[in-house]
Amino acid sequence: MTNHGIAKFVIGVDASKDMIDLSIQENKENDQRYQYLVKDVCSLLPDDVGGTVPVIISIYLLQYATTVDELFSMLSAIRRVCGKFFIGLVPNPSLIDNAKKMKKYGMDICFHKDIEDNDDSFSIIFDFDGPSSFTVINFWYSLETYENIFRKAAFRTCK
Repeated sequence: MTNHGIAKFVIGVDASKDMIDLSIQENKENDQRYQYLVKDVCSLLPDDVGGTVPVIISIYLLQYATTVDELFSMLSAIRRVCGKFFIGLVPNPSLIDNAKKMKKYGMDICFHKDIEDNDDSFSIIFDFDGPSSFTVINFWYSLETYENIFRKAAFRTCK
């Protein structure tokens, strides 16, 4: 983002110190434009990031909420810090054709049961042909659930 002029400064937040360390290593050339914070997003406060920030981008975070209450907690914390825009990316397991296409990238998406328009969970197996393979459990929420929780967390719109 900083390399393309999208942002002058970026704050990376993750509950995993290992992920933060990896990000620091990957971005060491731009270390003056990056700040890192090891923190669970549910406990994020404006003071942690120097006030509110104009844009928050969340890539594959919200699907880790194991319950609707936890999803609300995440979005409430994000809303406290977010000044203008929140952009979030979540996988949609109902797009089974796309899930099959991800296999060539080492991702095998397995559904625990048929995905319906209600709360459910699914697994993403990252298979890298060796001991580095791992499985992540994600949770699926319907568009209606996301819209309701975004409104409850005081976001004006959800698209």
